[in-house]
Amino acid sequence: MEYKDPNVENAQRYLNAMFGGHPSWGMLEVDGHTGTTMMEGIIRAFHRKKIKPN
Repeated sequence: MEYKDPNVENAQRYLNAMFGGHPSWGMLEVDGHTGTTMMEGIIRAFHRKKIKPN
């Protein structure tokens, strides 16, 4: 049985909803898996919002 994290699915939906209209945004597959694509999506979102890590 494949585990899907509902919090990751929510984050994927949120990122797609917030940034999906941007021409350079690649839609994230809502699959509940934390992987490279999800991490790249978070980094792209930080760049769009100009958020810098501490």
